[in-house]
Order: sequence, then structure tokens, then C-alpha cells
Amino acid sequence: MRIYTDGSFKDGLFGWAFVVVENDHFVHQEYGELTAEELGDNASSRNVTSELIAARKALEWAAQKGYKKVTLFYDYEGVAKWIDGSWRAKKPLTKEWHRFVHDLPFDVEFIHVKGHSDDKWNEMADSLASVA
Repeated sequence: MRIYTDGSFKDGLFGWAFVVVENDHFVHQEYGELTAEELGDNASSRNVTSELIAARKALEWAAQKGYKKVTLFYDYEGVAKWIDGSWRAKKPLTKEWHRFVHDLPFDVEFIHVKGHSDDKWNEMADSLASVA
């Protein structure tokens, strides 16, 4: 199962989205917006916050559905770099992301996809995450 995620930030709103694909067929999508007030201290990271919210919500969904392995496609490199140790998680937001992923009951394969590169599913996640 593949999940494509994306996030955005504009005018104090944090947009997030994920798209689930199996055998190159659309399965599910979710998206939404959060305010700085809802996010508290995590709001200061803007786009980073949005990207991590999208990835977290996607993986929470997969855990709820009982998946045993997930391939997560993302376009912000920190999504995976804080997990594999390439970047040191220093802020509470990134420390929590690292802890969350390592506590999941399944394996996650992270695959970077270049944003706005005509990847159909990534473009769909991008569009859904866009804050108007």
C-alpha cells in the first residue's frame, strides 16, 4: 500500500492531505486544515508542521486499518531524515515525529518524490492540502 502526503501553510492555516493507493488504484483520501491555536507551540514551524501532520495522520489511518507495511511518499525531505537519523530531531515537533514513527506497529518505507513533478498521486495530495 502506498500513501502520498503533503502539507501547506498560508495565512495562519495549516493544510494537510494524504492519498492512499493500492495497485495504482485510488483507495482513500483525507485532508483538512488546522489553525495555529489548535497546534500551539508546533505552529511556529509552518510548512514543516503541515508536512508532518499529513504524514502522521496517514500513518495513524494505516495503523487503524491494520496494515503491516506502508510505503510513504513525501516531498519534504525532513519527513524521512528525522527518522533515519540524517537530521537530528531537536525541536519538540521533530522529536515527537521520530518517536511516533518508531513506535508504529508496522514498517514504513519512505520514498521522496519531487514536488510538482507530474506524479499523479503526489499532485492529488498537493491539491487537497492546499490552503485557499
